Order: sequence, then structure tokens, then C-alpha cells
Amino acid sequence: ELQTVAEVVARTDALGKIAFDFPTVPSSATTPFLHIRIMDGENVLRQAIVPSPQPGGTVDAGVSEVTDLQARALLKATALSGRLTPVHMLVAHTLLRTPTISTTDAEAIGSAIVAGADALFAVLATDGLSSDQHAAFLGSLRNGLADAAGIYRKSVDDSIVFDQNVEAYRRGEAYAVLLQSLIDAGIDAGINLETVSTAFAAAGAATEATLESNPAVGAVAR
Repeated sequence: ELQTVAEVVARTDALGKIAFDFPTVPSSATTPFLHIRIMDGENVLRQAIVPSPQPGGTVDAGVSEVTDLQARALLKATALSGRLTPVHMLVAHTLLRTPTISTTDAEAIGSAIVAGADALFAVLATDGLSSDQHAAFLGSLRNGLADAAGIYRKSVDDSIVFDQNVEAYRRGEAYAVLLQSLIDAGIDAGINLETVSTAFAAAGAATEATLESNPAVGAVAR
């Protein structure tokens, strides 16, 4: 359930960017994720979903065309599955790393995110994980998502109109951090890394199969 917890008024600079800061937001102790929206009246211009900060901590976040597409897909996935986990976010970040996909396709990708997350969880379950291992895996992956959110902010800060490669490079860096965090999460939770690799491959196969069978998803998104 979404609840408004903070608002700030911001204006764009000469480059069309805005800087914002929320002095107080819920921590991960009560709220797993934050949904940040850039609004113009009632219209959502851009949005992002990021992990909430640890108690007493902060989180960096950049909001861009790509994070907007990721958020749209994640909101649809949450509506379909009734939950949102770091694994769902990892799958969304894997599928949506370019602004060339339409918002309609991004929302249609929600079902593929659910399929990918379910497949990854199913493979991990074959390893007989304890509840502590499961929590450690998700907590470690969540930290990687927070690190990636900071790099997405850099992608926005560093972006320049005449060279989109600058922002794309940062997005690639963020994804590399996420992939490393998946490995680290397996290590932190004491999971066999072959199982982690198999789980990620299964997630990829499940998302691909779902996308191929969904006529609502355009060819570019596939």
C-alpha cells in the first residue's frame, strides 16, 4: 500500500534537472522501499523505487527515464503478485536498462518480472535454505540495490544532452554492481554459488518465455 510520507517543492535548473532532499523518510525497519515521484500537478513525470535507508542512514537516488520505466514495471508486478522483494527489483533492473522502451511495454513487462522472480526463488528453495539464509540473501541484495541507486543518481548528475553515452555508461556501472551484489548475497547467505548461477539463469529463461508469449509487449522490449 502506498502512503505519502514526505513532499518537497523543487524547480528545474538551466539543464532541466532538479535536486531534492527529504529530511525525514521511513527507514528499512518499517518500510522496505521508497517510491519517489516527480510530479507536475497531478501528473507523474518521472519516478523511481529504491530501498529505504537503514535506521539512521541515508539513500542516494536518481530519477530518470529508465528508473521511471523500472518503477512502472515494478508497480505492475506488485499488483500481479501482491509483493515486492529485492529479487523482483533485480529482475526489473535486468530487463529495463534503456529509455527506448515505451511506457506501455514497461508496464506489460510486469508479468515477466513476476515469472523471473518466482523462478529464481524456486531454484534457491531447492538448496533447502533456512529462514536466516533467506533473510541474509535478500538483505545483502537489498544493499546492492541501494548502491546501484546511488550510481543512477550519478547517471543523472553526469548526463549531458549532446552525449547520451555518458548516462548509459553509468547505468551499465549500476548493473555491474547489481550482478556483483547477487554473487555477494549468495556468499553472505552461505548459498552454493552454482545454485545462485542456476537461479539467475532460470529467472532469465522464465522472463524470456513470458515476454515471448505476451502479445502486449512490443518487439523492442523483447
